[in-house]
Amino acid sequence: MFRLLGNSKPVCSGLSRRDLLIASGVGLGQSFTAGSAGLSGLLSANDATGAAVARAKSVVCLFLFGGWSQYETFDPKPEAPAEIRGPFQAIPSSLPGFPVCEHLPRMAQRLDRVAQIRSVTSDDANHNTSLILTGRHATSGGTATKGFNAGIPFDWPFFMSALQACNLPAGRPGRE
Repeated sequence: MFRLLGNSKPVCSGLSRRDLLIASGVGLGQSFTAGSAGLSGLLSANDATGAAVARAKSVVCLFLFGGWSQYETFDPKPEAPAEIRGPFQAIPSSLPGFPVCEHLPRMAQRLDRVAQIRSVTSDDANHNTSLILTGRHATSGGTATKGFNAGIPFDWPFFMSALQACNLPAGRPGRE
Protein backbone atom coordinates (compact mmCIF):
# COMPACT_ATOMS: atom_id res chain seq x y z
CA MET A 1 0.00 0.00 0.00
CA PHE A 2 1.25 3.48 -0.83
CA ARG A 3 1.92 5.55 2.29
CA LEU A 4 2.33 9.32 2.20
CA LEU A 5 4.34 9.52 5.41
CA GLY A 6 7.25 7.21 6.06
CA ASN A 7 7.13 5.37 2.75
CA SER A 8 9.54 2.48 3.25
CA LYS A 9 10.08 1.58 -0.40
CA PRO A 10 12.54 3.39 -2.67
CA VAL A 11 11.27 5.89 -5.22
CA CYS A 12 12.52 3.78 -8.14
CA SER A 13 10.58 0.67 -7.11
CA GLY A 14 7.61 1.81 -9.20
CA LEU A 15 4.04 2.52 -8.26
CA SER A 16 1.03 0.40 -8.91
CA ARG A 17 -1.97 1.90 -10.68
CA ARG A 18 -3.74 2.05 -7.31
CA ASP A 19 -0.82 3.93 -5.71
CA LEU A 20 -0.83 6.47 -8.53
CA LEU A 21 -4.59 7.03 -8.21
CA ILE A 22 -4.29 7.51 -4.44
CA ALA A 23 -1.48 10.05 -4.83
CA SER A 24 -3.39 11.87 -7.57
CA GLY A 25 -6.52 11.96 -5.44
CA VAL A 26 -4.63 13.60 -2.57
CA GLY A 27 -3.43 16.40 -4.87
CA LEU A 28 -6.90 16.83 -6.33
CA GLY A 29 -8.42 16.96 -2.85
CA GLN A 30 -5.90 19.65 -1.88
CA SER A 31 -7.01 21.77 -4.82
CA PHE A 32 -10.63 21.64 -3.62
CA THR A 33 -9.73 22.60 -0.05
CA ALA A 34 -7.22 25.31 -0.93
CA GLY A 35 -9.90 27.91 -1.65
CA SER A 36 -9.15 30.86 -3.88
CA ALA A 37 -5.43 30.66 -3.10
CA GLY A 38 -5.08 27.14 -4.48
CA LEU A 39 -5.43 25.47 -7.84
CA SER A 40 -9.21 25.59 -7.69
CA GLY A 41 -9.02 29.38 -7.36
CA LEU A 42 -6.77 29.60 -10.39
CA LEU A 43 -9.02 27.37 -12.46
CA SER A 44 -12.12 29.37 -11.58
CA ALA A 45 -10.58 32.74 -12.44
CA ASN A 46 -12.76 35.57 -13.70
CA ASP A 47 -11.80 38.36 -16.08
CA ALA A 48 -12.02 42.07 -15.17
CA THR A 49 -15.77 42.21 -15.91
CA GLY A 50 -16.52 39.32 -13.55
CA ALA A 51 -17.40 36.90 -16.35
CA ALA A 52 -15.92 33.44 -16.02
CA VAL A 53 -13.00 32.75 -18.33
CA ALA A 54 -12.42 29.44 -20.11
CA ARG A 55 -11.78 26.54 -17.76
CA ALA A 56 -8.93 24.08 -18.11
CA LYS A 57 -9.98 20.73 -19.54
CA SER A 58 -7.04 18.87 -18.04
CA VAL A 59 -3.78 19.49 -16.23
CA VAL A 60 -0.60 17.46 -16.60
CA CYS A 61 2.10 18.33 -14.09
CA LEU A 62 5.55 17.10 -15.12
CA PHE A 63 7.30 16.79 -11.78
CA LEU A 64 10.62 15.20 -12.69
CA PHE A 65 12.14 14.00 -9.44
CA GLY A 66 15.81 14.39 -10.31
CA GLY A 67 14.84 14.47 -13.98
CA TRP A 68 15.90 16.34 -17.09
CA SER A 69 17.47 19.74 -16.98
CA GLN A 70 15.39 22.61 -18.36
CA TYR A 71 18.23 23.25 -20.83
CA GLU A 72 17.70 19.77 -22.27
CA THR A 73 13.91 20.00 -22.58
CA PHE A 74 11.79 23.16 -22.66
CA ASP A 75 14.35 25.98 -22.36
CA PRO A 76 17.29 24.90 -24.55
CA LYS A 77 19.12 28.27 -25.00
CA PRO A 78 20.21 27.64 -28.63
CA GLU A 79 22.24 30.88 -28.72
CA ALA A 80 24.33 29.99 -25.63
CA PRO A 81 27.85 28.52 -25.84
CA ALA A 82 27.97 24.73 -26.32
CA GLU A 83 29.18 24.04 -22.76
CA ILE A 84 26.09 25.80 -21.35
CA ARG A 85 23.29 24.73 -23.68
CA GLY A 86 23.83 20.98 -23.41
CA PRO A 87 24.32 18.20 -25.97
CA PHE A 88 20.94 18.29 -27.73
CA GLN A 89 19.78 20.56 -30.54
CA ALA A 90 16.81 22.91 -30.27
CA ILE A 91 13.93 22.58 -32.73
CA PRO A 92 11.20 25.15 -33.42
CA SER A 93 7.81 24.59 -31.83
CA SER A 94 4.25 25.62 -32.68
CA LEU A 95 4.68 28.48 -30.20
CA PRO A 96 6.87 31.15 -31.85
CA GLY A 97 10.01 31.94 -29.88
CA PHE A 98 9.85 28.80 -27.71
CA PRO A 99 12.12 26.08 -29.11
CA VAL A 100 12.29 22.66 -27.44
CA CYS A 101 14.73 19.76 -27.38
CA GLU A 102 15.12 17.71 -30.55
CA HIS A 103 13.89 14.64 -28.63
CA LEU A 104 10.45 16.21 -28.04
CA PRO A 105 9.08 16.61 -31.61
CA ARG A 106 5.49 15.72 -30.70
CA MET A 107 5.55 18.16 -27.79
CA ALA A 108 6.91 20.82 -30.17
CA GLN A 109 3.82 20.35 -32.36
CA ARG A 110 1.49 20.96 -29.40
CA LEU A 111 3.39 23.61 -27.44
CA ASP A 112 0.88 26.31 -28.40
CA ARG A 113 -1.59 24.53 -26.07
CA VAL A 114 0.76 24.43 -23.07
CA ALA A 115 1.32 26.93 -20.26
CA GLN A 116 5.02 26.93 -19.42
CA ILE A 117 6.25 28.23 -16.09
CA ARG A 118 9.94 28.99 -16.39
CA SER A 119 10.50 30.95 -13.20
CA VAL A 120 9.78 29.26 -9.88
CA THR A 121 11.29 30.21 -6.54
CA SER A 122 10.92 28.91 -3.01
CA ASP A 123 12.28 29.63 0.45
CA ASP A 124 11.89 25.97 1.42
CA ALA A 125 15.37 24.42 1.46
CA ASN A 126 13.92 20.90 1.26
CA HIS A 127 12.40 21.29 -2.21
CA ASN A 128 9.36 19.50 -0.80
CA THR A 129 7.20 17.77 -3.35
CA SER A 130 4.16 18.98 -1.43
CA LEU A 131 5.23 22.59 -1.83
CA ILE A 132 5.86 22.16 -5.54
CA LEU A 133 2.51 20.46 -6.18
CA THR A 134 0.27 22.45 -3.81
CA GLY A 135 1.98 25.80 -3.34
CA ARG A 136 1.79 25.38 0.44
CA HIS A 137 4.59 24.70 2.91
CA ALA A 138 4.59 21.55 5.00
CA THR A 139 3.22 22.28 8.43
CA SER A 140 4.35 21.23 11.85
CA GLY A 141 1.74 21.82 14.54
CA GLY A 142 -0.05 24.31 12.31
CA THR A 143 3.06 26.42 11.68
CA ALA A 144 4.78 26.49 8.31
CA THR A 145 8.26 24.99 8.48
CA LYS A 146 10.18 27.10 5.98
CA GLY A 147 13.87 26.50 5.46
CA PHE A 148 15.12 23.60 7.56
CA ASN A 149 12.71 20.73 8.06
CA ALA A 150 13.80 17.86 10.28
CA GLY A 151 11.67 15.42 8.30
CA ILE A 152 9.95 12.32 9.55
CA PRO A 153 11.19 8.84 10.47
CA PHE A 154 12.04 6.66 7.45
CA ASP A 155 12.71 9.68 5.18
CA TRP A 156 15.49 9.03 2.70
CA PRO A 157 18.47 11.34 3.34
CA PHE A 158 19.40 13.97 0.79
CA PHE A 159 22.35 12.71 -1.28
CA MET A 160 24.60 15.55 -0.09
CA SER A 161 24.04 14.40 3.50
CA ALA A 162 25.51 11.03 2.57
CA LEU A 163 28.52 12.69 0.93
CA GLN A 164 29.05 14.92 3.95
CA ALA A 165 29.05 11.85 6.20
CA CYS A 166 32.05 10.53 4.19
CA ASN A 167 34.09 13.50 5.51
CA LEU A 168 35.73 14.13 2.13
CA PRO A 169 38.25 16.96 1.74
CA ALA A 170 36.88 20.30 0.56
CA GLY A 171 37.08 21.19 -3.11
CA ARG A 172 36.37 19.39 -6.33
CA PRO A 173 37.14 15.65 -6.55
CA GLY A 174 40.45 14.88 -8.26
CA ARG A 175 41.74 18.45 -7.81
CA GLU A 176 44.62 19.27 -5.51
